Amino acid sequence: MKKLLLAAAAVAMPVGMIASTAGIAGAGAPKTDVTHNTVTCTTVTGSAKFAPALITGGSQPENTNVKLVLGGCTTDAAGVTVSAGSGAGVLHSASNNVASLLGPTAVTGQVVIKWTTNKKLTTKSSTVTVTVVTGGTSGSYASFAVTSGNASVAGDFAGSDAGATTTLYAETTQTLATLGAEATPPAKGIKSITLGTDGTHLVSNSLHLG
Repeated sequence: MKKLLLAAAAVAMPVGMIASTAGIAGAGAPKTDVTHNTVTCTTVTGSAKFAPALITGGSQPENTNVKLVLGGCTTDAAGVTVSAGSGAGVLHSASNNVASLLGPTAVTGQVVIKWTTNKKLTTKSSTVTVTVVTGGTSGSYASFAVTSGNASVAGDFAGSDAGATTTLYAETTQTLATLGAEATPPAKGIKSITLGTDGTHLVSNSLHLG
């Protein structure tokens, strides 16, 4: 009986070692380098929260907490499929004047985008540094854009120029009339906006990195 147990242990030991080795090999699977590739997403939703609230004639320093949900993404990286992305960060500007919603506004800060992909990426995220956000109107809605030359990217999908040609376009789900009423006294100001488009918007939201 003792000999049988020893024999069984001798047979089982290599199997256990093989399973352990396989686990280590899986954990150390090579990552895909997409730092010099680009990504484009045709669906951009999310929100921007303002602290303090945007008001007419505001003069306090402004902090804008940005959250993005990305979909419809494609990349030029061979064999890589991007199924989703989520971004979060804070942008800082000089004042909480509601007029900043129209025209270019200098900002500092970053938005970090984490990607869901079919392969493991080298850094798993893109850090987007924004320098200028341009506000405008599109039909009944407010719009926000980051144009080429006003952002840079570190990490995944920085393209061949460190993200210098990065662009973003997003429209609000609130109408201009609603936002105007929130910014006009005695209302307490615009505390947040949501981003998204549907059949009533003139232009679809989009993001391009790289």
